[in-house]
Amino acid sequence: FRAMHDVTAIVYANIGVLYSIVLGLLAVHSQERWVSIRETAEIEASYVAGIGRSANALDDSTGTLIRLNAANYARAVAETEWSDEMQGASAEAAAALERLWHSILVMERTTDRDLLISQTIVDLATELEQARMRRVSLMREHISDLLWSILIGGGVVMVFFLVLFTPEHDNIHTVLVVAVTLVISAVLILIFSYEHPTEGAMAFPPHAYL
Repeated sequence: FRAMHDVTAIVYANIGVLYSIVLGLLAVHSQERWVSIRETAEIEASYVAGIGRSANALDDSTGTLIRLNAANYARAVAETEWSDEMQGASAEAAAALERLWHSILVMERTTDRDLLISQTIVDLATELEQARMRRVSLMREHISDLLWSILIGGGVVMVFFLVLFTPEHDNIHTVLVVAVTLVISAVLILIFSYEHPTEGAMAFPPHAYL
């Protein structure tokens, strides 16, 4: 029995190392994705604001239309795309972006000043579209069901192996089992929260767009 106990300890240690590596890598990946979504959303919103400020330099109705369409796009993102179920893309926001581009492309460019302003707005709109594509791509990127199965199954195996040990002090063994269970559960909950940046405990609201 003693020999079998020693073998179990070695197996547990090896599984623990592998599981810890996988758990740590996915935790870091989820956090980096969460940070990237937040930064990209703030950058995208800053381009919308830049378009609106640049349009203020236009005296005709075109500037007013551009500002209105820019505001409508930001509102559409905040109201229809800021959801994990939507996964970053909605028909309303896409249509609002098309209307914004149309109002930009029909600008009159009669003077050098108009040309400079229009080029600035076009550059900002191009950067806006690229930031939008990156945000949508990041929001669609999730940990697969297979990896979740490995994470949860691995956690169960870790706790199960620990329970199998026959310690000399039952109280210490109980505390150890509870501690390992709590740590694994906490990390899994953290990863799950990072996976849902628009809902749940780690969610951040679309203040930048609003």
